[in-house]
Amino acid sequence: NLSWTDASNNESGFKVLQSVNSTSSFQQVQTVGTNASTTAIDLGANPISGTYYYQVIATNTDGDSQPSNTANATIQISNVPAAPSDLAVTNVTKGATSGNYYVYLSWKDNSNNETGFELYQSINSTSNYQRVKTPGADGTSYGINLGANPTQGTYYYKIAAVNADGKSADSNVATAEVGTVTPPPPTQQPPAVPSGLTAMVGKDTTGNSVVILTWQDNSSDEQGFNLYLSNSATGGFSKVATFGPGQTIVVHNVGSAATTFYYQVKSFNAGGESGASNTSSATVN
Repeated sequence: NLSWTDASNNESGFKVLQSVNSTSSFQQVQTVGTNASTTAIDLGANPISGTYYYQVIATNTDGDSQPSNTANATIQISNVPAAPSDLAVTNVTKGATSGNYYVYLSWKDNSNNETGFELYQSINSTSNYQRVKTPGADGTSYGINLGANPTQGTYYYKIAAVNADGKSADSNVATAEVGTVTPPPPTQQPPAVPSGLTAMVGKDTTGNSVVILTWQDNSSDEQGFNLYLSNSATGGFSKVATFGPGQTIVVHNVGSAATTFYYQVKSFNAGGESGASNTSSATVN
């Protein structure tokens, strides 16, 4: 809005001049009628940020007056980022090793000019939010570590985008219930490798050859043992039998074939098989 003193009684109107970020290069932007002393300049929806300079000239059919003094107005256009949306809690977990509780969040990034985000949390209240994390620009998910003994209850979250011009409006509110969270079971490792495998040839009650195998059980958590057989010491082992946990002596019926048998044994559990024991051989004549 501009105002001035009308010092003439014979003008037919006034010319309003404008220059942006310069005290020269004025352009006429408006004409107002006789005896006017105020006007408003419409800069539109997206004006340039900066200093706008104005002068007024009285005019009639004989010409223009000298310009008035120069007045200025500074306009700073805010370019605050758009607010994120669709904030949601995607998971609440408890670490199997650390015992810490984690809340995982996701959201939609609706801005292309944020420098980051501010993530707010409130416990058991829809007010008293505290900024707890500052995810980086263009992020759409984040995990919050609540520690090993967080306050149990309802956790409320909201997020805003930020840049040098300010902070967006807040997103919607998402909630997470933090209480007794069952941690995932720890990943079980395969049991220790058996050792000291020995093979000795014998006979059963019918005269058929058998191989008596013994080994040392080096594990306390196996679910059993797998026995492997090959006709070669260098490879080609195939599983031929499975035995229960704690077993360290077994009999393998090999019939009457005259050959050399090569054996290995592996322990196993839900985590998988151990490595192979030493190789032991037995020759049946």
